[in-house]
Amino acid sequence: MDIQLIALIFAPFTAISALIYGAILVKKIIKVDPGNARMQEIAQAISDGAMAYLSRQFKVVAIFCLLLTVLIGFVLGWG
Repeated sequence: MDIQLIALIFAPFTAISALIYGAILVKKIIKVDPGNARMQEIAQAISDGAMAYLSRQFKVVAIFCLLLTVLIGFVLGWG
């Protein structure tokens, strides 16, 4: 059997399996008790820090992509 055929057959199966596993984990995590007030306060601080980090990363990546797009446009031509 050709390796490309094997990949074509197993790639969708693997993707669907990963989605099912993710859904099972989400259900399991949602059922868990959020903890006492102190634990929730710590979780909120971690969430706030993570969102600030991601926001900064998105800004940097957006600027980089914009500059790269302009550079590629000039090198290859716009037309």
